[in-house]
Amino acid sequence: MDSKDIATYRVHKPPCKRFATGTCPFGELCGGEHHPYLSPSLVQNREHDYYVDNTPRVACLRCLQLLRKCDKKDHGPGSDDPCSMCRHYGGENCECVISEVTYNDTAWRIMMVRGGAGYVLPAYLLPSEREPRKGDRAKPLVLMLTEKLVLGWRGQTKQQLDEDGDALPDYVRKLPRAYLVPPRPNNADRTMPEWVEESNKNKRKLNDGRASSSYALPATYTTMAPFPTHPPCLRPPRDLNNGEVVASTYYWEIGSWEHRYESGIITRQGQSSERARHLPLLSGDMSLIDKQG
Repeated sequence: MDSKDIATYRVHKPPCKRFATGTCPFGELCGGEHHPYLSPSLVQNREHDYYVDNTPRVACLRCLQLLRKCDKKDHGPGSDDPCSMCRHYGGENCECVISEVTYNDTAWRIMMVRGGAGYVLPAYLLPSEREPRKGDRAKPLVLMLTEKLVLGWRGQTKQQLDEDGDALPDYVRKLPRAYLVPPRPNNADRTMPEWVEESNKNKRKLNDGRASSSYALPATYTTMAPFPTHPPCLRPPRDLNNGEVVASTYYWEIGSWEHRYESGIITRQGQSSERARHLPLLSGDMSLIDKQG
């Protein structure tokens, strides 16, 4: 499919994660979007024999989230020996440590929140181009504090980082689904409706087995009480590195708002005072675990 076809394709509903992984059983009746740029068939028809790196512990979290090259594996494990990117652009309080997350999984999650852009990845910018120019109200990204660095730190210069190029080929940014595999599930995925639905289904099977040997539940029995109105959403301001908040979702399972930024970074804020009263009525123990970002 040409990019001009995507230009006229409008997003009317959230993406179907099962369609992207090739497991949606509903077809045209699905409540999620089956966008052509999320189709698994793109993998078989890709033009280049390439997959995004899916190896853990090859980069720090900040470089992963920005989809940039990272030389953290050539440095010590502590944050006092940061990668070159964090050294020059991480800011005064940067904590640079190796991450278990992969480029593949990060790129997938960024892709899935960019429906307004046709599910393509952000265009590559030189590291130096991310610094605000003269007149910008936001503070420019600065070097890490020297006193926080290991003695004799060595790494690439800013010029070398610019010359090093993109971590991803341009064709991956333009059509990421063709070069990605479904990501490993993380703690955040376990609060998504699809995971909760599957968890409820498994629990019902377990309960049905127990009931057949002792008693049967009444037909009117329910394990879910009506929820009260969720707390108001306070939209966070624009973030220097991650842009505007493009979507906000409230999850009763963990009692908090989830905010997705233009860059794909996800944060959570607040906990509902109703959580303790309603969480026992839900299936599973959905403990709040901050998302990476």
